[in-house]
Amino acid sequence: MIFQSLNVLLFAALTLSPSLVTASGNFAMVAKSEIYRKSPSLLKNFLIHGNLHSVAESLLSAKDPLNSFEIKKPSYDRGSFGKWTDADKDCLNTRHEILKELSTAVTNRDAAGCKIVSGRWLDPYTDRSFYNSRELHVDHLVPLAYAWARGAHSWDRKTRIHFYNDPTNLFAVHAATNLKKGSKGPTEWLPPNQAFQCQYVLRFKRVVLKYKLLLNSSESQRLEDIQAEVCR
Repeated sequence: MIFQSLNVLLFAALTLSPSLVTASGNFAMVAKSEIYRKSPSLLKNFLIHGNLHSVAESLLSAKDPLNSFEIKKPSYDRGSFGKWTDADKDCLNTRHEILKELSTAVTNRDAAGCKIVSGRWLDPYTDRSFYNSRELHVDHLVPLAYAWARGAHSWDRKTRIHFYNDPTNLFAVHAATNLKKGSKGPTEWLPPNQAFQCQYVLRFKRVVLKYKLLLNSSESQRLEDIQAEVCR
């Protein structure tokens, strides 16, 4: 989290006063100067407590005056997350390993033996059963674009590929329903199956914490509010 906070200070300096950074080469000094100019209380918090995390949260908070500028990040690149991998070299990539694991009936493979083509899957998003794998997506619970905007853009390629293939973040779900979800988080979309919404939010938060994704204060609070609503 400290490194993420330092990155926020760097982005703040570059965004607020790039010429000063170029001239001085000292992004921390420029960041402190610009933070003080915009919000003295933020700098005081940093100097007295050394609380970089608090400063980063405040910088990203919609309620803070510094949120008037946009922290620049590279354009979303889905390809940087790689593809499904075959970790155990058994001819089934991650998609088909998930289909095999989540099927409640015996699964059947294609002629080559490398794809799961049929089984029985209970889609948690819709509470419907499916028997043909072509009707299913293996969904990233925390979407790739969502993660990218909250820290994944700064990961190395190995970490992105691991995230892409992490079973903790994968569900076999109805393809058409998943398309409606897109890259939205729980503050914008919840599964139509209300009985699964609490587990969905809790699992989402688990993945966010596991990968230390950076949510701003208002987004974190909204997620807590949604959890309170669906986990009664």
